[in-house]
Amino acid sequence: MKSHCMYLLSLLLIVGLITSCSIDDDGGNNQPEELTTAILPQPESVIIDIPDALSFGGPGFGNRVAQDEVGVESEDLYDGLRLVVAIGEAAAEITGEILTVIIASGVADLESFTLISDDDGRTKNFEVTRDVTYNGVDYEFELNMFDEDGSQAAQIVWTREPFLGVATLNPYHIDRREDENLADTFLRIEFGQGKNDYPAFMEISITGFPPEEDDDEFLDNMKMFVGADGDIVEVYGNANFPSLQIIDPNFSEGRNYAFVARANDPLDIAVAQIGLPPSSVGTNENILEDYSIFNVFSEELMSAGIDNEELIALLLQGTEPPGYFEGELGLTGIGDDVPDNPGFTDEFIDLSDLSPFVPSEVRDLTLDFLGN
Repeated sequence: MKSHCMYLLSLLLIVGLITSCSIDDDGGNNQPEELTTAILPQPESVIIDIPDALSFGGPGFGNRVAQDEVGVESEDLYDGLRLVVAIGEAAAEITGEILTVIIASGVADLESFTLISDDDGRTKNFEVTRDVTYNGVDYEFELNMFDEDGSQAAQIVWTREPFLGVATLNPYHIDRREDENLADTFLRIEFGQGKNDYPAFMEISITGFPPEEDDDEFLDNMKMFVGADGDIVEVYGNANFPSLQIIDPNFSEGRNYAFVARANDPLDIAVAQIGLPPSSVGTNENILEDYSIFNVFSEELMSAGIDNEELIALLLQGTEPPGYFEGELGLTGIGDDVPDNPGFTDEFIDLSDLSPFVPSEVRDLTLDFLGN
């Protein structure tokens, strides 16, 4: 999973397309008097910064358990969580970077404009329209980006009262130097205020990410919700790994990496719980308990012929939830081993009111531009 996810993180480089573009002033741009950069969603309103304690690259699912190993390394599994969260945050930052450069370029007062990419050397055409409706929701504005061959590369719709928006991106059509296999990959970021009673939220989805060659741990779909309320940031979601096998070589359902977490921004601490349900599971009730690290690995160990309960308990010691994180140190405590940090109050570490998405719905998730 590590190399695959690091490639996903590299999608941040896509913003180089926009930052290295030059404006084409040729021909026919209209300038409606009301449309100014002030109406564009501000990047700081779209992107919620997730503390490093919860969003920081790690080695991922590097651990495997066999009869000659001493046990499960919880740090590897929780580092996988931090990497998945970092992927979602990176996807959202792409939207913020696009908005930043459009605002800085001063072209938002145009109904249509073009940018010439210094990266793939292709013309990118932009169109701005007003008063659109998608899926029963009315939006004030819509910004569409097209490659010179007419392929849609990005779509951002938003409204100001209340502040809500949806950005959908296609990495391949944004930068044609990307692998053509990314033509069916989509990123979506829903953002705004008030969803699930959070003053600020963003919901990130990625679908259709292609596998790397000989990679049986590739991630194809993911969905992650981030809600911020004051100093507290809460995160929950699922990443789908359609070919992931832990021990049992006959397991073919795929697995979701499901998680819930809470972080304190100024203290840079976090607490999280993870589960590994099969991708076919059709409910999100109790999945973190039913498919906890202990339960899943116990079943896998038994499938490998290890049926001694004492040995299983020894192999799986230190896997009880939750996991505690502090800054870039990463995992600093597990289960009842709460770090000596006053921020880890009983209220803060209680994750019982959070739940991931339904695994089968994330497995089956598809995205396209709104209206298609």
